[in-house]
Amino acid sequence: MSCQVIEAGAGEDCGDDDDDGPRNVDLGLAGGIRFEIGLSEKMALSVGALYNHGLLNLNDSGGGGDDDDEGDVTVKNRGMTLRLGLAFPMG
Repeated sequence: MSCQVIEAGAGEDCGDDDDDGPRNVDLGLAGGIRFEIGLSEKMALSVGALYNHGLLNLNDSGGGGDDDDEGDVTVKNRGMTLRLGLAFPMG
């Protein structure tokens, strides 16, 4: 993984390879729901949503101190996937 900090539209690298950068691995919880609505005997409309919530703080640079320190900022992955499609029976 690479790291880039974006502030006010300008991007800059997080630092050298020796620097403690962001965490490379994340653990998360995912949950979702899916519906199939029959359109005909051989076709259905499939609608679904999946939410993923990261459990680990990706900003693993330590810190400790004032609230303005970069190490005090919590960065977690979150994502929502919406799906829409047609389902056909196989066979």
